[in-house]
Amino acid sequence: MQNQSITMDNTKERDAELYATYRKFMNELNTTHAEAVRAAVNAPASRYWVSPNYLYREIRRREQGRAGKLNRPLCKSRLYDRLYSDYLSIRERPLYRNMPIYALCDFLVARPAPSFFLSEKRGDEIVKRFRG
Repeated sequence: MQNQSITMDNTKERDAELYATYRKFMNELNTTHAEAVRAAVNAPASRYWVSPNYLYREIRRREQGRAGKLNRPLCKSRLYDRLYSDYLSIRERPLYRNMPIYALCDFLVARPAPSFFLSEKRGDEIVKRFRG
């Protein structure tokens, strides 16, 4: 699988996807800006917008018992909790058992995500930047 590390281009892709989701909610729900931002950041995303490398480091930290030492925003903690839980559930399956951890990370982040794992404040900043 091709490495899909988050780069500036990926950030632009994430932001464009979030803005398109926001516009969809604005058009379909005929709602306020704040409600559309809230709906957009909580809507499913096409992938987990995190680098496989960051996930790899997080898995290693957790396996070494060092995960609790990081001070992260709640949305990032939820993101890594979800991905680590998924990692634990698939790593022993026959198809994935012999796969290197980094390859598993690449696979995990490329899957559709249940949300953008962004705060409403961050989502609002992204939308406002797109609206200019």
